[in-house]
Amino acid sequence: MLGIDRTRVAGYGVSAGGHLAAAAATLPSVKGRTIRADERPTALVLSSPALGMARDAYFGELMAGRGDPSSYSPLEFVGPSLPPTLVIQGEKDKIVLTRDAEAFCAAAKSAGARCSLHIYPGVGHLLTRNLAVQYKDFDTDPAYAADAHRHEDDFLAALGYLRR
Repeated sequence: MLGIDRTRVAGYGVSAGGHLAAAAATLPSVKGRTIRADERPTALVLSSPALGMARDAYFGELMAGRGDPSSYSPLEFVGPSLPPTLVIQGEKDKIVLTRDAEAFCAAAKSAGARCSLHIYPGVGHLLTRNLAVQYKDFDTDPAYAADAHRHEDDFLAALGYLRR
């Protein structure tokens, strides 16, 4: 017995991992199988997450005709059951767009769910200062990274998931 409290499971994801965590919390089904409420995370911490897959050309190419990208887009399924969510995002992110994070949190708030968005100015994907090549050779801004980690800890502590 691991002693895991299934009512307090935070999903954490970075970039594509953020997509997977958000998908676990929002998609109604995958390949025809309904995702039950007790199978979902009860909080989300997302850093530079891919949230708007419906209009993402790269994701569409990855799907290669095997499905509708909007069926895998967390942004399309935000509703009142979204768990408390924290999103960390670079303002100049060209890999996953800041406007998708903004739209995700706006939709969450409109549905009555809790979503906190922290946008860091002048940095890109994963808070990199290297804006020319954001998909590799990351040069994460150390001050912003430290601040983001403080926000993550504060968020989880406020929910009772983290003891200080």
